[in-house]
Amino acid sequence: MFYRFTIRECFQLSGQKTPQIPPISGHPSLTTPAPPQVTVVAKPLHIAVITSRPPLPMTRADQMTVAHWLAFLSARGHAVELFALHDAPIEAAASAWLNDHCHAVHWFHRPRWRGILGAALGWLQGLPLQVGLFQHGPQTAAIRAAADRFDLLYVYYIRSAEAVRGLRSPPRVLAMQLSQTLNIERMLANFRTRRERWLYRLELPRVRAYEARAWQRFTQTVLIGQADLYAVEAACAKARQPQINNAVLIPHGADLSIPPADPAMQEPATVLFLGVLATNTNVEAVLWFCREVWPLVRRTRPNARFLVLGRRPRAVIQALDAVDGVEIVGEVDDPAPYLARAAVAVNPVKAGAGMQNKLLDYAAAGKAIVATTIANEGIGLPPGDAALIADSPQDFAAAVISLMDDQAERRRLGQAARDFVEAGWSWEAWFLRLEATLYETAGIEP
Repeated sequence: MFYRFTIRECFQLSGQKTPQIPPISGHPSLTTPAPPQVTVVAKPLHIAVITSRPPLPMTRADQMTVAHWLAFLSARGHAVELFALHDAPIEAAASAWLNDHCHAVHWFHRPRWRGILGAALGWLQGLPLQVGLFQHGPQTAAIRAAADRFDLLYVYYIRSAEAVRGLRSPPRVLAMQLSQTLNIERMLANFRTRRERWLYRLELPRVRAYEARAWQRFTQTVLIGQADLYAVEAACAKARQPQINNAVLIPHGADLSIPPADPAMQEPATVLFLGVLATNTNVEAVLWFCREVWPLVRRTRPNARFLVLGRRPRAVIQALDAVDGVEIVGEVDDPAPYLARAAVAVNPVKAGAGMQNKLLDYAAAGKAIVATTIANEGIGLPPGDAALIADSPQDFAAAVISLMDDQAERRRLGQAARDFVEAGWSWEAWFLRLEATLYETAGIEP
């Protein structure tokens, strides 16, 4: 049970519910990125993309991001070879989509027992558990054998960084994305169970030391936001390592192909949360909201309803169902009707790092949003203009109640949130910046 918990739950980084995106023709259960609205480049790159799990299905934030990245690179005409681990059979439709969007796909089967063994061996080597879990000799060997034919190696997350250890060419990009040091520090400050806290106390010093050194093996390091960069800088100082000097801050975007929900469909007393309900940060967010905030809301709005949507709800979340107006909806084929009904979309996340995709999903849907400072950290919706930001139970409840009572304010905030993401938070907008960084890193004029 300990290792199952470690693999499946501890190192989920964002866990947002995937936005509603077009299914593969003939395979309605498999969603894929909307075709990027971009033109083909004059000088395409040959890129190796290295990941710790398949990009499809897009059930986690990292899978969603990589899938959109592959769609963008393909639309721009780049030749991409995907080197990905998997521990379960790949759906035929997912394989077909990836083969259509990649020059080549290299699969490496890593059974769960091998991940457990890798975590144990990595621990003995001084590696974080989440890095050891995804060490895989055949993947590493294949990358090293093929490295010379690429213009650039693109490694997603620190858990795949060992796959390119020792390589000095071609240029290498580490998509660190978020500081796991910051992520775990916040988890320790907010999580309550002894098992979680014990595990994270073990992991934190390993992760801090690893982040202080891993970036040095790469030509460029990509982080989502300033808070993540500060955390890596602090890790470098604590480990007495050189300060990180190759970082670029580039978050990722939202799917804007779906129009905003019709405000006329809103139910004023309905509040919604959307996110993977097996992810620790989301579980703690929902528990905090239900225990600390929701009773204050129900005290003045006894008819208020809280809808909780997302995959794989844990037992502790399921236990909240039908208590004081809470409805654990769980996984749905299409969350759009639920989003349309909700007057307020909440993101009460108090632990984590990087960015919260669910916040972009809410904004793209034109919802009135109440979020914590940490939830908004990686995106920066203008407080008071495009979202209400609250951190204490009293302030959070007051913000929710005020929006329940004010239809005009809900419309204003929802429109401002949609305008915000349309102004520069599409997948294409951020990926064009990332592509420019890749050309610069590879030393190739676009």
